Formats: sequence, C-alpha cells, structure tokens
Amino acid sequence: MPFLDLKSEILDQDMCARCGACVAVCPPALLSISDDRMPVPALDPEAMPCAECSLCLDVCPGKDTATPASEARLFGRSRTPAERWTGIFRRSLVLTSTNPRVLAGAAAGGAGTTLMLTALRSGLADAVIVVGRDAARPWVPAALITDSEDEVIRCGQTSYCLTPNLQLLRDPRFSRIAVVGVPCEIQAVRKMQNLDPLPEVAEKIVLAVEIACASSTRLAGTEFLITEKLGIPLQDVAEMRYREGEYPGQFTVKTRGGERKSLPFFEVVDEFKRHKTHRCLVCGDWWSGLADVSISDGDPNIYASSQSGAKPPRQSIVMTRTAQGEKIVQAAVQLGLATVTPRPFVAEENLGLQRKRFRYASFAEAMPNRVPTPPVEYEETETLLSDTEVIDRMSYHMRIMPSRPEAAGRREKTPVTVGLSLASAREIVWRPPGDKAIAQRAAFAAALSDGTSTLHNVPHSDDIEGNLGILRQLGVDIWEAADTSYVIGGRGLRGLKLSEKKSTLSPGNSATTARILMGLLAGTPGGEFRIDGNELLRRRPMSWIVEPLRQAGANIVYEVSQGRLPTLISGAQLGPINHQVDVFSAQPVSAMLFAGLQSSGETVINRRAKARDHTERLLRHLGVAVEETETTVRMTPPDRLPTFDLTLPGDISTASLPIACVVASPLPRRLTIEDVGINETRIGFVRTLQAMGANIEIEPTEVRGNEPIGRIIVESGRQLRGVDVSGPSLVQSMIDELPMLAALAARAEGRTVIRDAQELKDKDTDRIATTVVTLSPFGVQIEAREDGFVIEPSEISSAKSLVLPPDHRVIFAAMTLASSLEEPTTMSGWEKISVSFPGCLDLLGQLASVSHFEQV
Repeated sequence: MPFLDLKSEILDQDMCARCGACVAVCPPALLSISDDRMPVPALDPEAMPCAECSLCLDVCPGKDTATPASEARLFGRSRTPAERWTGIFRRSLVLTSTNPRVLAGAAAGGAGTTLMLTALRSGLADAVIVVGRDAARPWVPAALITDSEDEVIRCGQTSYCLTPNLQLLRDPRFSRIAVVGVPCEIQAVRKMQNLDPLPEVAEKIVLAVEIACASSTRLAGTEFLITEKLGIPLQDVAEMRYREGEYPGQFTVKTRGGERKSLPFFEVVDEFKRHKTHRCLVCGDWWSGLADVSISDGDPNIYASSQSGAKPPRQSIVMTRTAQGEKIVQAAVQLGLATVTPRPFVAEENLGLQRKRFRYASFAEAMPNRVPTPPVEYEETETLLSDTEVIDRMSYHMRIMPSRPEAAGRREKTPVTVGLSLASAREIVWRPPGDKAIAQRAAFAAALSDGTSTLHNVPHSDDIEGNLGILRQLGVDIWEAADTSYVIGGRGLRGLKLSEKKSTLSPGNSATTARILMGLLAGTPGGEFRIDGNELLRRRPMSWIVEPLRQAGANIVYEVSQGRLPTLISGAQLGPINHQVDVFSAQPVSAMLFAGLQSSGETVINRRAKARDHTERLLRHLGVAVEETETTVRMTPPDRLPTFDLTLPGDISTASLPIACVVASPLPRRLTIEDVGINETRIGFVRTLQAMGANIEIEPTEVRGNEPIGRIIVESGRQLRGVDVSGPSLVQSMIDELPMLAALAARAEGRTVIRDAQELKDKDTDRIATTVVTLSPFGVQIEAREDGFVIEPSEISSAKSLVLPPDHRVIFAAMTLASSLEEPTTMSGWEKISVSFPGCLDLLGQLASVSHFEQV
C-alpha cells in the first residue's frame, strides 16, 4: 500500500519534511496532519482505496528531491557542480520594502511579504499561502491562505518552525495561489508540477517564493525557549516574535500581564539545534534553487551580528530564477512596494549556507542512506569542516561537530591534583548533564529501532563514549548533531552486525554497558561477538547475566575466568525468558528485557525488590507491552521498535554531588537544580537527607519520555540527625550515593547505620572498604560491615593530602567533606572523575575554593 510505503520509507525514518504536500494531492482526502505535523491516515491503511495511487510518495521531498527533473522542466538544463549551492539564477539583488509596516514586522528587508503583496495587488494571484500565529496559542505557527493584504502583513517574518503549508492548496475558494515556503516545500511544489497528468492543486500554483533555510525547529524548541529560557508559562503568552526590534532582532515574548522578555537571536539559534527533526538536520539545501524567486537575509552572518551587537541595514537578498520571478520583482518596484539594487551573491561568505554545506557532506559520508538526494553529483573537494572550524573561519560560534568511529576512543587521562577548601557563601542555579543510566539504555533502544532516533542532553563521559563506540562497531550510524545531541540510525531488531569481523567490543569500565550488551547480542542471530573490559571490569561478576541467558538458549563462553569477562557470544534466536533475580540491582532486569526484545516468547522476571526502572519506563514509552509490580516484570516482545526523539532529564546522581556540598556547608547557601530526573527509584539520597533534617524541596514540573522531571531546591544551615538506612528498595534508590551519605552522616547528631548494601562490593571497587579508607583521613569514625557501614558523629578536619581511589563515587564523598572545611585538602587522582562527570571541576569552582590545580 502506498501509505504504508510512505510510512516505512519516510515517516518511520524521520525523513518527513512536514510540508503537507501528500495531504494536498491525496485524491480522496484520506490524509490529514497530526499534532506533530506529520501525515496520518483517516482510515486503517489496509482499508484505504489507494492501491493504484502513489501520489503521496510521488510528491514527497523527504528523500528524493527530484531536483534534476524539476530543473530540466524549469530551466532546460540541470545545474553544474559549480552551481551546487546557489542553483541556476538570473540576477542577484538587494531588496528593501518601502512600506514601514512591512519593515517593522519583517525579519530582514521584508522581501517575502512584499512579493506576496505584489502577487495580490498585480492580479497574478487571488490568494497567497503564508504562515501566521494560532489565535489561541500565539507561539504556535499556523498556515494561512488569504487574499487580505492586512493579513499578509501581519504574517510577516519567518516562523522558524515546521508548518504543513501546502495542504491549504486544497482550498476550493481559490484558483491562482502564490506560495512562500522553505526549500523542501518548494521541492514538493515542483514535484507536484512534474506529474502527468497534473494534479488540480498543482495547476493552482502561479508563484513560488522560497526562504533560505539554515535552521528550523520543532514546536517543542519554541516552547523550550519560552518556558525554560525566559521562564514564561505557555498559558501566559499573549504575543511572540522570533526577531523583534532593531535588526537582526531578538526573540521576544509579551505576556498577558504586559511584561516583555527577550533573548538575543544567537541564543535562539543555539537552542534550535537541539530540537530539529532528522530531515532538517541532514538537509542539503540552503535554497532549493527551484523557486521563481529565492530570498534570504541581507546580512550573510546574522548570528555574529547578534552576538557582537552590530546593526547592519535591514535588507533582503533576492535571487530571480525564472521569467515569472523577474516579472514579480519588477512589478514590486513598479507598484512602489520595494527598492532593489544589484549585489553579487558570494556563497563562501554566507554562514548559513556554509554550515549546511559541511554538515550535509559529513552526514552523507557518515550515513549515506539517511540523507536526501543532492541536487547534483558533487564531491566535496575541501577537507570537511566541523561547525567549530566554520565558526573560526567566519568569526562565528556554534558547535555541531561530526562524530566518526575513529573519534570514539577514550580520552587520554592526565593525572590531576586539586586542593579544596571552603568557599564564600553563594546562590547557585544549575542544570545537570543528562542522565547517564537513561542515556545508555536509550542509545541501545535507538540502535534496535526501525529508523533514525535523536537523543538530546546526552552527557559527555567515558561510559557514554564507550557505549556509542560499541554501537558504531555494530554498524550503527551515529552523528553528534549538537553539543549534547546525537542522531542514531537504528538497525532494527536482530539487525546488529560487526562492521569489522573478530573485533572486540570494549565497554571500558561500564558494567551497565557490558551487561545490557550481553543480553542484546545474545539474541542477535548469526553474529559472533567478543566482549572485554578494562582491569576493573574484568573483576566484576557476569554470571548473573550469563546463566539466565543460557537457559533461554544463549551461547556464551567465558574465555579466561569463570563468571568474568572476556566472553564470546554466538548470537541465537532466544526462547522465552523466565528468571529469578537474586541480586539487588537493575542491571540483570535491563539485560533480560533487552534480550527479551529479540526473543520468541514472553519475558518474565521475578525479583526480590524493585530497583531503578528506566528500562521498563523507556520501553513502555516506545509502546512495548511491559507490565510490572514490586516483585515481577513481564514483557511481550514487539514486532519492531519505533524511532523516537528524547531529551534526557538531568542526572540525579550527578546532582547529588552539589546537593551534598550545600548540605555540608557551614555557610549560608542556596542551590536550585533545574530539569533533573526525580524518579522515585533514584531519589533515595534526597529523601534520606530530608529525613535527616536537610532543607530540601522537590518540585515536579513535567513527565518526559515517561520519566518524572522536576526542580530541587537545597539550602544549607540545618543540623542533620543520624538515621537507619535499610531495605532493598530504599538502598537501591541511592546505591551510588551511599559513600556521600556516609560522609554527611559524620556531621550528624547520632549514629547512622547503612544496611542491605552488599551490592557496593560489586562496583568499580569494593565501595564499602574504599569508602572507609577514603573518609577516615578526614576524621570520620566509620566502621565497615558486611552489607554497609556504621558512622558515628565525628570531628571533621582536613585530610591534608589524599590519594583518591579509582572510584568516582567515593571521590564525590571526599569532595563533599573537603568543600566544607576552611583548611585545604590536596587530592591527587582527579582524572578518574571523567568516567561519569567530566565537567565536575567547573561546577566545583562554584561550590568550593579550588586553591590548587596542577597537571603533572
């Protein structure tokens, strides 16, 4: 069925341009646009009477832009390689509107509005399609077909947001329509006009004007700017403009109470990169080159102008391409609507174009099957530049860097020595990096999906680099699309294959990656996979993952030591999985669930207590049938995993460090942590500190990706009291933070006892023993028990000089105490922090006095 082909080839691959062309040409009008601006069928696709019709696919610009065919019809030839980025054109001009109302509402010189007004006033068109704002929700763009000049002027300025304009071509009231849109929309218009016979909606189009497009965003990107960057609830928005005021303009929101808040335009562009669709991210056209007239900002580098405060003149670049384009520009001048002057267009000077040039070439190299077709066969002769290098070349700042397999190796660690002591009182607002545990699971899920998924707010750490590096070895296309965003091209269930035979998959020090990977690969038929880790990971037990997998039909062999890495896995079709988990850990549950995704039957996991449940939440978010109680998890394997776009919450484990430092501080301090995960299976540390008397508030704000998100506010100044921490569920919800809790408990009134934490012995080190050894030099009276600690009230003092253990969680405990003392503590071995929190020292500078920093 054609719609099913459209779904599998375009929608499921996130290659939809959200242009609305398929809706416009569907003869029985069976397609409509969803809330996500994507086409959806009115009937079950199997019942749609369209077996002989493929118009929806024929006009879609998602993968096949059909540029050569359109150019042959429009210009009698195709562009040359030298015209790759400009297209075929007649004249390059600067245009400025003569209408003060148009200029006041325009992003640049008002060219788009002027040409639409000209089409109406000259009689060329009886209506135009433009983009305005939803009356009830002013931040939401809304396509509009109108014959009113006032409405056209009110709709001036680019929306920077994907809007399915072309569906309005079906409006029966109008027969001659002028269209203004972005390149992919113009490609769709020309694909309509290439058809024989010509669809009725295509016959209506009398003028096509395109706006150069360097950056578009999902609606969620605009909403993020309003709610998170400006702090305005959506219901309070009365008016919004992307570029208001003196050129190049500011993102401005007016509230219902009359308040105005603004952001510089360059900050807006920085945020757009986090909220792109895959099709926008890999787009290879700044202009399609197929419009009658192409327009852009007159300033070739508005980002730099916004950053520097420069005030270039408000004007637009106009490229005429067809005879109709020449006529409409001449008519605008003759009607007194605009002034024009010649100006050569130099592609090498235009930042937006150069960004697209190198980004597209890098994507085409990294994932050639997931980019739209280029307008002409063209080989990038210059060494590919990252956006950082383009920035350096053009005095511009934005980071969108390619990520290739060879870049996935682990960073060199230089020994680092740091001296810490108490800092002056401060008030801090901080947003933690993304949750590492969710990032690891989401990356594996994306690799098994049937298309392209995007993860945002991915933390930078050795564990994540290792995770993504392994997926690249397994044939997964991964692109670092922004500073903390990754595009992952899924291989589908059972689709992972080694790109180089007999290569070893190395999770480094990450037991989470190793254990989930075992489950995932055990159910991948036909593959031979070797997994090995570093010295620390080789010591950690793998039998409680391997044995239940063997019972389900997995073929896993220990190469050296029984129950330890390295292992050799021969992938097979697994049967149903039924397993009793005897350890208090989320990792065996996650490993069995990932194995179960590719099994032939139901997965049933019985457990003694519930641990962190990120895998269960993520799979339910993706539509997988997962049911759970406190002691049982059941999953029915899906036929496929869908693609997804997920912004990770801030990592509560990482946030626990500044929380602990503030709670320990003898000086008045206030810390606000924004956009952090508050999943109850992870916030036992915060809940326990509240029970000990700490001044901490948790404010839920939203649910995202099935995970609760919130704000945590911490103030110092409260005396803590000792507590008894026990019970598998509570201990599991704070297992990584127990060393920090032990450090804080030393300052409490009364004894603190931590029980049921024997899993601490199966971490980067034996964390029970390592915590005792690390905290004792500070004067902490702490006794190791088989399943935890006993901590007595202690007189805390500087440890003077301390060699830190190879365990980042225990290092956090030492940091907590050192940051609360006036006398510095000099600690060596800080480079081990990069495993989970490479930005730790930057944050530390806000929480403590970093009196010494030395690399030796």
